[in-house]
Amino acid sequence: MPKISVIMPVYNTGVIVKSCLESLFEQSFKDFEIIIINDGSTDGSGDIIKNTIAGRADCKYFYQENKGQSSARNLGLAVATGEYVAFVDSDDWVEKDYLEVLLNGIEKYGADIAQCGYCRIYKDDYDHGHDHAIIFQVSPGEGCTVITDENTLLDFYYKTFVEAKYGHLCWNKLYRRSLIEQLSLRFADTQEIYAEDVLFNTNLILFAKKVVEIAAVQYNYRLRKGSITQSYKPLLEKRYAELMRRIEPLVQLRLPVLYPEFMALMQYETINVIVANSYNFTKSPGHVCSALNKYDGAGGRVVERLKYLNKARKRLNFKKKEMGMFFFLLGNAARLGHNFTLGLLYWLKLYIVEKRKDNGKITVPGR
Repeated sequence: MPKISVIMPVYNTGVIVKSCLESLFEQSFKDFEIIIINDGSTDGSGDIIKNTIAGRADCKYFYQENKGQSSARNLGLAVATGEYVAFVDSDDWVEKDYLEVLLNGIEKYGADIAQCGYCRIYKDDYDHGHDHAIIFQVSPGEGCTVITDENTLLDFYYKTFVEAKYGHLCWNKLYRRSLIEQLSLRFADTQEIYAEDVLFNTNLILFAKKVVEIAAVQYNYRLRKGSITQSYKPLLEKRYAELMRRIEPLVQLRLPVLYPEFMALMQYETINVIVANSYNFTKSPGHVCSALNKYDGAGGRVVERLKYLNKARKRLNFKKKEMGMFFFLLGNAARLGHNFTLGLLYWLKLYIVEKRKDNGKITVPGR
């Protein structure tokens, strides 16, 4: 039985999948299996994979009709045998000690999850060397968080999911597989929700006891023109409303006292994604407000959840002081029940961030 199972869904990544596999073959830690799920590729990815892994006993190859990344990952979880699980996207690549660093961290503290830093890189070609444009990189703080109470969980969620925006990712982590199985956790159908990573990782954070953070940048996330995460999503509002509906009962169970504050943080981040989806393609405050109303109409309960943001703010430690001020403004607007004002505040934030980025003053992860 291998120590780690690396699960890699593949759909039409062509020759780039070879680069990903080779970065795994070069790992300093060797006791792992690679589970490759070809999710109905039509571009020859399957042949490239078979030729690349030929003769390797550490690789398992599966083919399924196209059902989406969640289904492919779930198949990987069903056949995984490792004590730990990692997920790697087939158009990315990892550093040589990616698995070793994560494993050392998770075993040092007896943790349930370890997460490392990553680079977001614009690169369309095959080579996984250094000829690329780094858009930004994210490095978590070093150490282990022991989640003992609701306050610790609320603050950790804010720090990693909201402020630094790496907590929701799957590919910068190593998971203790027994926790996933204990929760009977699988990825949700992407035809029903977006951000299945958010749902998966929020479930795990709610019940994890220890999470290790490692500053080292070990994962390289490749941005390609037309990739899933870079495309406009017309059903985003409806599917995020469904995500929030699914997670809310678990949050209420795990945080009986601070449940409204936790949901307010989730609502803040959900609306961030929804309005950015509109803003990035229109730049119009009217369209941003319309997207917010569409989410509300789909069951997003904008004001009902967001009105607790000020209460959450008073419990958090802000590294970015402007975040505290923005929470204050949003929380007050929500208490007044003004969706239009909320939409304008989000639009204004996106506009200011864009102008600062254009002027080279800041680099903002994700949005």
